[in-house]
Amino acid sequence: MRRNDASAFNERQRDGYYLSALQKVGPNDDVMGGWAHAANTPGDPGAGPVDNTADMLTVGVRHWFNPKTTIILSYAHMRNSSAAHFALGPGGHGVTWDCKDGSGPSTASAGPGIGLIGNIDHLEGPARVEVFDWRKSQRTHEFPGEGSKGMVERLIFLPEGERVISLGGANDGFVWVLDLKSKSVLAQQKAPGHLYDATLGDSPETLFVAGFNRVAAYEIKG
Repeated sequence: MRRNDASAFNERQRDGYYLSALQKVGPNDDVMGGWAHAANTPGDPGAGPVDNTADMLTVGVRHWFNPKTTIILSYAHMRNSSAAHFALGPGGHGVTWDCKDGSGPSTASAGPGIGLIGNIDHLEGPARVEVFDWRKSQRTHEFPGEGSKGMVERLIFLPEGERVISLGGANDGFVWVLDLKSKSVLAQQKAPGHLYDATLGDSPETLFVAGFNRVAAYEIKG
């Protein structure tokens, strides 16, 4: 996939590969396997160029009882590099482990970004913004959404460089004003619908947002 964007923050452009094979073993059994690879992206919106490659390996065995009845046993392993965040989806049957951001799988309680089915991010999960120092490979800020759910769709740095506007949502929307210097949330405003994009007006005190079924303007004070 190709995207015309600032290279250091472009997490949407990457190459991908998928190979699979199936071999019959006798008249009633099949053995199959597959490998999927996500190559590195030019950058990351929160950290600049990072290692976010990922690989998924799958194996399976199918037994045919008759032409209309089979049973399949399958296994998939997800390998994420330190900044990758692919996950095995919750669909299908059996137990699914969610392995994100370079963490290893766990069969017990949820650790950092990892756990049994049910911890997979979705629109009803809490929204949050994290800031990383990509040179030191460490997180410097975390802003958990107090009462705000869904995805963060857009980040806008105000001209002085110390405040960031964050917006997004789930069924409803939100606008946050974040202070990087004090590591605090200066303001939170709910919106009646999911917000997708925004731009500053002629002055940084005016914010125009585009959301589900509406366009609105917000005044930023302070």
